[in-house]
Amino acid sequence: MHCRNDKILFETLEVKKSGKKFIEDVHAFKVKAVQEFEKESEIFGWFAIVGVFLILQAVVSAANYSGAATPPVFGDFEAQRHWMEITFHLPIKDWYFNTTDNDLTYWGLDYPPLTAYHSCFLGLMFVFG
Repeated sequence: MHCRNDKILFETLEVKKSGKKFIEDVHAFKVKAVQEFEKESEIFGWFAIVGVFLILQAVVSAANYSGAATPPVFGDFEAQRHWMEITFHLPIKDWYFNTTDNDLTYWGLDYPPLTAYHSCFLGLMFVFG
């Protein structure tokens, strides 16, 4: 007469007999567990990166920009805006020279031409983008 315990014992002995299959099954289980852990870790990593970026953005945005509320030039933000305006509306030959349309004492363009072309490109994107 065989009982349930005998069946379990027999199956356990069969597993021991076919140890290679058992080892392969355990290995496959471990590989799958590691892959799932890596996937979860990667997702956590992305959330951590985005979280740090958002916190940094909040801290930086709480402060005033350089030159805020200091007339007449109002700081770097106004300089960038003005350089886009100059490069977009004036011919290239007038970018670096004092003319009636380009007062160099008010944020005259003082960067190399590549930066001026970049400002012009940003102005084009703003107007036509």
